Amino acid sequence: MSLATSLDLPSAYDRAVAAVRERQHVKAAELARDCNIATSVAKAYLVRMEEEKIIAKANGEGRHVVLGSTADDGSENPVVITAAAQSRLKSFIERIERLEEDKAAISGDLKDVYAEAKGDGFDTKVMRKVVALRKKDKAKLEEEEALLDLYLSAIGGL
Repeated sequence: MSLATSLDLPSAYDRAVAAVRERQHVKAAELARDCNIATSVAKAYLVRMEEEKIIAKANGEGRHVVLGSTADDGSENPVVITAAAQSRLKSFIERIERLEEDKAAISGDLKDVYAEAKGDGFDTKVMRKVVALRKKDKAKLEEEEALLDLYLSAIGGL
């Protein structure tokens, strides 16, 4: 039996868990710094905390969401996602992914049209300007043209 156990002192792991529970997110380097432990030890603690469902798996940046932590505003609203919210989130993500695919396809189609127009001798830079001008509200366009004329005359033209 260790001295820490006999005196009921928290272990280094328990102190790390306590430090993690005070946050919403944690990285191994932050935990190592805050608990004055080696980064390799912090990483091992984080793996154990994942297994114990204290934190979620790390994102691409190595940041773990602390499950059941309190919100940034100090309220007792836990930072856990209910099953219904998870389902809703998954639905949003899937819709966004489909729209991103559609956007990529449309972008490719636009590129093809501009390439075809260029092949027929049209100036695609000017075509893009024409498309942008046609999108604008007529009154707004006239206002911009009037301001452009005013500014050009103010500086003596081009």
